[in-house]
Amino acid sequence: MKKIYGHRGVPSLAPENTIASYETAAKIPGLKWIEIDVAITEDEQLIIIHDDYLDRTTSISGEISDTSYEIIKNASAGYWFDKKFSEEKVLTFSEFIDVANELKLNVNIELKGTTGKNGREVI
Repeated sequence: MKKIYGHRGVPSLAPENTIASYETAAKIPGLKWIEIDVAITEDEQLIIIHDDYLDRTTSISGEISDTSYEIIKNASAGYWFDKKFSEEKVLTFSEFIDVANELKLNVNIELKGTTGKNGREVI
């Protein structure tokens, strides 16, 4: 039996690692798994984002490990994809778990954040 994964949701149809992308994934027949990325903010909050920097997928810039969640939570995580997704936000891990449970999706978690303070602490 094959497993079909939505990589960061369905990033060809909605901005990656957003509720819109996960809801899109949940509607695809046979797709029961999604892969997500978890990074750690400056104030040690777990957030769902692929890159080490906020620039590509949010309305703000900077390194995640040098930015507090208080700043990140106000950023748009969807404006870059299409303005209809402007209200999408960067989710905390806790928020994501609620969404995944509601949508009945299994999850493959990839840990990020090997730059800045977080990367130095690994060494």
